[in-house]
Amino acid sequence: MSLRWYFLNIRDEESAAAFLRERGVLHQHRSCPSCHQDMEFCSRGPIVGPQWRCRNSACRRRVSSRQGTWFAGSRRRLSLEKVVGVILAWSIQLSSQKFCKTQLELNESTTLHWNRHLRSVAAEAVGEVSHPIGGPSKTVELDETMFCRRKYNRGRSYGRQQWVFGGTCRETGESFVELVNDRTTATLLPIILRHVQPGHHRDGRVASVLVSCTT
Repeated sequence: MSLRWYFLNIRDEESAAAFLRERGVLHQHRSCPSCHQDMEFCSRGPIVGPQWRCRNSACRRRVSSRQGTWFAGSRRRLSLEKVVGVILAWSIQLSSQKFCKTQLELNESTTLHWNRHLRSVAAEAVGEVSHPIGGPSKTVELDETMFCRRKYNRGRSYGRQQWVFGGTCRETGESFVELVNDRTTATLLPIILRHVQPGHHRDGRVASVLVSCTT
């Protein structure tokens, strides 16, 4: 899926909602929270956006299409049309300030917030990988990096700093990531043994970690 596809096919809230429903990001079916009858998906125009409406003529309750989804709360401020655009741009590493401003008409604050939201989702998804990665004849690349909060989202770093340690299997693309308090052998080795299968080639700082643990 390309940005060209996005600009040709996602033209309004209705087309964006249909795209998200097809992929299970928005609800495909809903029951009325008042009378528990089936609801139908409908549009209230570009301002209100898509909603669910109770089919029961005696009820007719309406519920936002975002209610009970990841797009509720503070994320409801961005239109679904722009949401699809920024998610696609982020997935292909094009969600820079310049691109989002010129192509998606997003301001700096919105771009920063959505990049942070999407990184959090990706980190959570990677963190949920329950089976070890790697194995015989496979290479697992391991590395660590530091995340820190910037004052007013610009300039030098301030405040809390957080180390993150993770790895990726070069052949399969499977990954893991964990927050760590430090980069000592005592901290990293249990993580490696928990997430990485034996019988593979380890690439990265892990080599020195293992050597120091076994000598």
